[in-house]
Amino acid sequence: MASVSPLLLVVNPKVPARTLEQFVALAKQKPKSISHGTPGNGTSMHLTAEMFTIATGAELVHVPYKGSAAVLTDLLGGQIDAMFSDTQVLMQMVKAGRVVPLAVTSARRHPMLPDVPTMAERGYAGFEALSWQGLFAPAGTPPAVVALLSEEINKALRSPDIRSTSAPAG
Repeated sequence: MASVSPLLLVVNPKVPARTLEQFVALAKQKPKSISHGTPGNGTSMHLTAEMFTIATGAELVHVPYKGSAAVLTDLLGGQIDAMFSDTQVLMQMVKAGRVVPLAVTSARRHPMLPDVPTMAERGYAGFEALSWQGLFAPAGTPPAVVALLSEEINKALRSPDIRSTSAPAG
């Protein structure tokens, strides 16, 4: 396991919602009129959006893509309205004001986004979805090689350069 991070729900600035409550109300007023993109069926982003529908009763239109880059491109271009994605993927877009963050999917607020509430804070108790990244080696890799890789990877993850661009999940 290399990292664990919450997902972030963001919308294109043209969407007339600046809070999670406004977004849910808008989606309920016009069922299936708001689109959200994911990097594909069955991804953590897709499943999180399905959890969102169950928790809020707001029905969104799912637009599956073949990867995150295309989703972000279409969100920025206004072809889709919203997306759930890894905080690291969206951080620069949030800071630049190119997307509007509505909520994080962790139990606590993300340290790098202290002004963005959690889904639970906005009334959806128990709503938590985390994305994780891990590294794998082929079966049969010698234990000494696995140990060395683990040591070096953990050293890199503790480095100031890496730590300054990431934060642990809440």
